[in-house]
Amino acid sequence: MQALKGRITAFVEQALNSDLVYVFENVIFQQILNELMRTMDCDEQQMTDYILEVEQILSPLNPLIFYLYPDDLIGQINKVALERVSDNYELYPDWIDWMVEYLKNSEYGRIHKVSDREDLMIYFDKRRSIEEKCFGRLRSNKEKVYVDRMDYDEENAYIYSKL
Repeated sequence: MQALKGRITAFVEQALNSDLVYVFENVIFQQILNELMRTMDCDEQQMTDYILEVEQILSPLNPLIFYLYPDDLIGQINKVALERVSDNYELYPDWIDWMVEYLKNSEYGRIHKVSDREDLMIYFDKRRSIEEKCFGRLRSNKEKVYVDRMDYDEENAYIYSKL
């Protein structure tokens, strides 16, 4: 966790010295939460505290953080699963099957006895619940984007219109 905060701090220092505009979506927190849940099986308070520390590191950039929120989590996961089907399953599995294995072989997977797609969906639902709590506590400018109501091009256009 310290190494990640160090990388984010280095990014902020570099970004403050450039004229570039960075667009953050909640995926930065989603990835952190994913790692905290998978590898450390942290409790919700620990995860929320860590996300708030990361937000504090990012604060000099005055970020606008977009939370890409699916009303229908199962539908959204199924949509992504259909988009990420392997063209050669013998070389690499479909995304959804890879995700089950990825989670199954983690600390979280061992503790919670993950074995199938249903267990993966329970994990995604738990992560989304924590994401929502974290997002609600963020002090940065933030915007919730309901992704079930638009396609990727519409999502991007909406986000860019807010910049």
